[in-house]
Amino acid sequence: MSQKGGRPLNGEDKKILIIGLGQIGYSNAEYMKKLGLRVDGYDIMEKAVQRALAAGVIQNQATNFKNYDYYIICISTHNPDNMFVPYLDGLFEVARKLSEEGTPGALVGIDSTITKGTSRKVMEILKHRLHVVHVPHRFYINEIEEHGVRQMRVVGGCEPCCVNEAVHFYHDMLEIPLHSVNPVEIAELTKVVENSHRYMEIAFAEELKMVCDNINIDFDELRKAINTKWNTKILEAKEGIGGHCLPKDSQMFLDFSKNAVQHSLLEAAKMIDYRYRSHIGRSPEISPYATVNKGNNDREKVALYLPFEVISSLKKEFNIGEVEMQSLVAALINKIIKDHPHEMKALASSHSRTKEFDATIV
Repeated sequence: MSQKGGRPLNGEDKKILIIGLGQIGYSNAEYMKKLGLRVDGYDIMEKAVQRALAAGVIQNQATNFKNYDYYIICISTHNPDNMFVPYLDGLFEVARKLSEEGTPGALVGIDSTITKGTSRKVMEILKHRLHVVHVPHRFYINEIEEHGVRQMRVVGGCEPCCVNEAVHFYHDMLEIPLHSVNPVEIAELTKVVENSHRYMEIAFAEELKMVCDNINIDFDELRKAINTKWNTKILEAKEGIGGHCLPKDSQMFLDFSKNAVQHSLLEAAKMIDYRYRSHIGRSPEISPYATVNKGNNDREKVALYLPFEVISSLKKEFNIGEVEMQSLVAALINKIIKDHPHEMKALASSHSRTKEFDATIV
């Protein structure tokens, strides 16, 4: 058995707990199992646990967090009621459970996508009794050999000792190439920015497709011609931007960037995706627009863009359907306009070129 710093490299004597057995956790467990490591699993969904047990990617179902050397957090970080909205409460609940039951000195690796400041909050909950690192997961199921669990990963730790433990586990034991960064906030932003950039690339393709359809140009032929240039790659325009990652991760970026910039390319990309879905007849479940009056007649109407999390919260709070919710929001905004005509006239005039403005500035 090879050694490094007095510690066995292959980790056969160590116990690993995968927390969250969705796609990220399952793929991690499957990979570690192939390396001959001892892997148990934990998930609040019994179905996910049974699937992993049946496939043999975990040895046992964990009922608590006691007596493990490595804890790999792979839980979903989107709202259970709306996958487009980030949600970190579940991760902090896991941290509190680790604080009570986790092995002192063990490594906590956060593979789930998180936003800036999350790792240090987890460290505070654990009171640094355990080492905390963030290693954002990268995985493409259609190219597992090249882009599976074993591909270049970014790692950041709350303290140097945390990074040292992470290098031993992820690099030495799991044989995963690492790009180490400092501070940990850089690692936290990596996945969020990657997916936000991807979102905008897809949205541009969707916008181009709508333009092509409007001017009677073959989008696919134009795309092929443009992509002959060595440094340009226009993506396909498919059925809208969905999945678990891109909508939620891009919203994470918007949440922490809203105080830094007045206008956002990413916010515009979300509007483009909404319009594209309508364009191809696949309108999203929740509409991000409410129509309100800028003046005294129907010709003075503007489209008010509402962030998805605002719409979702309103629907849940008032327990009403989408149509009723849109009417309620429109009525509220119209009342604001009526009660504050001079302020709203100035606001509307400043946005008259686009006929749209963000609800967050009202």
